[in-house]
Amino acid sequence: MAPFPAGPGLRPSAQGLEFPGIDAIATPHRAQPYPTYPMAIQIPKILDRGRGPEIAGTRITVYDVMDYHKLGWHRDRIAGLFRLGSADIQAALDYIDAHQGEVEAGYAKILERTANAQYPPGVEQRVQATKGSARLKITGMQATRNRSTQR
Repeated sequence: MAPFPAGPGLRPSAQGLEFPGIDAIATPHRAQPYPTYPMAIQIPKILDRGRGPEIAGTRITVYDVMDYHKLGWHRDRIAGLFRLGSADIQAALDYIDAHQGEVEAGYAKILERTANAQYPPGVEQRVQATKGSARLKITGMQATRNRSTQR
């Protein structure tokens, strides 16, 4: 029995049903190679939600990336630090290159605001105490490192 019932103008054949003159339509589907389309690649974007330009889906700003890039860190090392893909960091670096003047000016404002921060009196004392204990820890670690390298 044919896979499809024969009707007017259809005749059974070894390949299935054939229409007179239109056999390509009625024959069973022949495996065709899939068309090759370029794969959809999600390109990370840089957004500005008020904190400055940041990598989409994160709270990491281009200023964060810029600090490490200026210190000579490689893109992949920065990506590892922030637990992001290299493409995300590269998008931030590309943004920095394309908008260098704007990024530098925004970063200068942030540094100025940080340097001139005014804390309430009780908070100011705690901030200074924390900075002092951090300095002591850093000098202790540096002294330990220096002793171990001298041996």
